[in-house]
Amino acid sequence: MSNHTELIQEPTDPPFLLCDIKSVLREQELNALKKAKNEAEEKSRLKSEFLANMSHEIRSPLNSVVGFLRQLSIDVTDIEMNPNVRENVDEALGYMEQGANRLMMLINGLLDISRLEAGKVEFEFHRNDLLAIIRSVIGELTPQAKERKIRLKIVTNNRLELTFDGGKIAQVLINLVGNAIKFAPQESQVIVSFKRTTLFEKEAVSVSVFNEDECISDKELEHVFDRFMRKGKQCGTGLGLAISREIISAHNGNIKAVKMETGIKFIFTIPLNQNEE
Repeated sequence: MSNHTELIQEPTDPPFLLCDIKSVLREQELNALKKAKNEAEEKSRLKSEFLANMSHEIRSPLNSVVGFLRQLSIDVTDIEMNPNVRENVDEALGYMEQGANRLMMLINGLLDISRLEAGKVEFEFHRNDLLAIIRSVIGELTPQAKERKIRLKIVTNNRLELTFDGGKIAQVLINLVGNAIKFAPQESQVIVSFKRTTLFEKEAVSVSVFNEDECISDKELEHVFDRFMRKGKQCGTGLGLAISREIISAHNGNIKAVKMETGIKFIFTIPLNQNEE
């Protein structure tokens, strides 16, 4: 009698059936991710709309408060009172107006970024002279720089015309140069420059704003474009860079902060032609 072992092969699923199951599971996973992404975007849009509406509703009565405070500061000068009392009244009115103005800046910032995120801001793209915009911003911020004995320097004399929203890019430059003036050491300099480059294989321009600053930490640099991000105890709304990021994004560009050996450089890059596919 010979020993004989019979091999019995267990039935397996046909290869095409396994492929179909994997495809179905992959499609379900992709659909779930797409649904979650759409829900998150809708929630973000609704939140931005809510903030925009609330900021608008608050700004109207606050305008009246600021106006009456200014008028009260003028009227009180005509009232006879003890010099010590007048000094206290003037100081109190000054603090009230300062606080109201700071609150107005915050509300305006919230309104701007909420409308930008909700896609409710209209951009006017035209051919503009970039150097002229930079010179205009430098001129506007020169008194602020002189107060801190800071020299504003433009490292280029070349004119460059490209398509962008002049008002919005000027707003970005005001935010970047204004921050540079605020954080640069006294008697230092802020340098603004630009050069032609490429972005996503398209012709573009890169604009940089440099200031000396040895105090910024890596953690602060990582979150510098976040809302309400402020360095140390500096005053401000903490919305300027977040707004700048949204504006540059709407120009199909990008913006970043780079830590240098002796300071920090903010660089934004936008295409030369916004309508280019």
